[in-house]
Amino acid sequence: MRREPKRGAYLAFWVLLFVLFPLVTMPKALLEAVPPTLITFPENGFAEVLLPKLAVFVVLWGLGAWLCLKRWRSGQFRPLRSGSPLRAPYLWLALFLFGSTVVSFLNPSSLGLSLPLVSSRYESILFGLLESAWYALAVLAAGVFSSRALKPALPLHLLAAGALAAGLWALAEAYGVHPMRLFDDTARVGINVQATLGHQGYVAAFLAVVLVFWVTWRLLQNRLRPFDVLLVALLTAALVATGGRAGVLAAVLTLSALGVYWVRARGRSRYLLLLGAVMLIAGALPLLTSSHAQARLDRLGSAVQGRDPATSHRLIFWQVGLRGIAQRPLSGYGIDSFGNAAWFFASPEEAREMVTEFLPRETAETSLRIGRLVLYRGEDAGLVLQSLDPYRVHNYLLDIAFASGVPVALLFLGFVAASLRALWRERTPLALATALALLTYLLYGMAWFATPNVDPLVWGLLGLGLGSLEPRPAAPEHTGGS
Repeated sequence: MRREPKRGAYLAFWVLLFVLFPLVTMPKALLEAVPPTLITFPENGFAEVLLPKLAVFVVLWGLGAWLCLKRWRSGQFRPLRSGSPLRAPYLWLALFLFGSTVVSFLNPSSLGLSLPLVSSRYESILFGLLESAWYALAVLAAGVFSSRALKPALPLHLLAAGALAAGLWALAEAYGVHPMRLFDDTARVGINVQATLGHQGYVAAFLAVVLVFWVTWRLLQNRLRPFDVLLVALLTAALVATGGRAGVLAAVLTLSALGVYWVRARGRSRYLLLLGAVMLIAGALPLLTSSHAQARLDRLGSAVQGRDPATSHRLIFWQVGLRGIAQRPLSGYGIDSFGNAAWFFASPEEAREMVTEFLPRETAETSLRIGRLVLYRGEDAGLVLQSLDPYRVHNYLLDIAFASGVPVALLFLGFVAASLRALWRERTPLALATALALLTYLLYGMAWFATPNVDPLVWGLLGLGLGSLEPRPAAPEHTGGS
């Protein structure tokens, strides 16, 4: 009989995924605190932005793959066997990953990152494989969670710990406190450092997903502790403090739907009323006391009224993206190709508006654009030639279709639908909480895109939920052997 690894290996997987990975996805906050004499980065910022995330991700993925392989060889994890609730989601996932990988091989690279030791011809292949790897966490996390090596609640509390770290950092930044300067007043922390995930939109996405998950999980368990109330309050306050409008809207819509369903199906609940009151109060506090949160969420009202520039840019990106997809619906244009291709599908009026995302309007109106290059007069009266690369379509599904074609986008929808169906049919608190958390991220993705900052966390959480559907084996013998 094969022996399973020690419990520490399983624990390390969840610590890497839910605690350490969120921490290293804040490169500005952590790495700018390092004295410049100790570490230097290339001018293109590749090492500063990607290497810390990539290092943790590679260790995480390797550990998860090893644990799943051990369990598969011992016959304890066979998700594709007949009758397994994971069979349909993972077959769709395999088709999606196969299709996207093939397309990344066929399409030339448009990234232009000049990666060290990597030919530009293979950049899209490299990043296509990286994206496939974070979706594959939905398999690895399921294999790790379905073991009885750890109590089921332990990974969830590690997820809460990672979200608390992100939330507390976001709250500190919203009130003008740079946490790194608490330890080193010479830390090179920029004024626009926006908390744990490097951008307020990423922070908001992570917090919204965890908030919806935790509220749903505890309500369905009909169990609420003081820790849960405190966690929900802090996550709500931090979510509002980030000012990430897509994340706030996604959480509000999902939690509102949950509340309406709960009242209609089960009647009023003291836990539902308590959590609702806590979230209202906690969400109002940053709006009343933080000028940053007020300014960011004021833009939400402007967006609803059609007066927000960022919303106008997204509408243009969607229209341009749809035109591009219509031209090449089967193969797409390659990973991160939107910055190059968008200008060919934009009307002159749309192109002028797109330039204002990068330059002040008064500068943009007097500039000369040739393709994605724009020539304008700088502050010192000299001429500046700048490359403008709109980053993705800012819609999760349209981004996949633009990069890899409509068939691959439909395969992704099949994977999501099969996962939600499997979770919904199980009807356990953990499965339903995972389903609503995934729906929250998909709502957020209607105005955003796949990112290595958040996606590994979301698909890892989905894998945890899917892993809960697998029959848990008898308690294994933990001797540390291999």
